[in-house]
Amino acid sequence: MPAFSEVDFSREMQAEAFADKKIVQVITKASANGNLVDDRLESGLGWILNRIEEAYDDLEAKVAQDKAAKKAQDDAAWQAQKERVWAYKEERERGLMLLEDSPKVQQLYSKKEDEAKKATNEDQVPMCTSCQTQPAVTKCSASKWMPVCGDCAAMLKKKQ
Repeated sequence: MPAFSEVDFSREMQAEAFADKKIVQVITKASANGNLVDDRLESGLGWILNRIEEAYDDLEAKVAQDKAAKKAQDDAAWQAQKERVWAYKEERERGLMLLEDSPKVQQLYSKKEDEAKKATNEDQVPMCTSCQTQPAVTKCSASKWMPVCGDCAAMLKKKQ
């Protein structure tokens, strides 16, 4: 990881929020300083750690809140993925069963499916990274763990 410039470091650490900030030029390479660590580095690190220690309770509460929000978001995404996979499997099974039915029944169900597809909001569903036309239902090693639809997953597995 490259070293940050003064401006980048203060932006990353949000140092402008503190009234008592001080930017000091230091020698970062010990070999350039007789194999000794620059004292200004140690004092700067001590200053940062003291600021963290002073606001530790607030930071701890914020971190816990952020972790809980991230966990809730991940759980919701996982549940949505499970529902999409279940719906895809159900649709595939229905399609196979529909092939066994008479043409009249097939027409009846195909109209209902078209209406149902229009009613669903597909903007929130991740699309297949391979074909970009169908919603993704799985991830596999053949797709380098990117979300793909069932057809593309089968095709990629055959190519392997």
